[in-house]
Amino acid sequence: MRGELPPGTQLPSTAQLVERYDAAHAIIQHALKTFKDEGFLDNRVGIRRLRPRPPTLRH
Repeated sequence: MRGELPPGTQLPSTAQLVERYDAAHAIIQHALKTFKDEGFLDNRVGIRRLRPRPPTLRH
């Protein structure tokens, strides 16, 4: 997976990401949690979809 994916794109399962990137399960889980915490993922049981980019905060 390279480049930008449009909002609403369903991501592969954690197991598929582990296999695709030859990464530890914990690393994939941490990355997905970070994306969710930053508002890039809508995570429901069994489905993970990309959200539109969160608005940029202005100072």
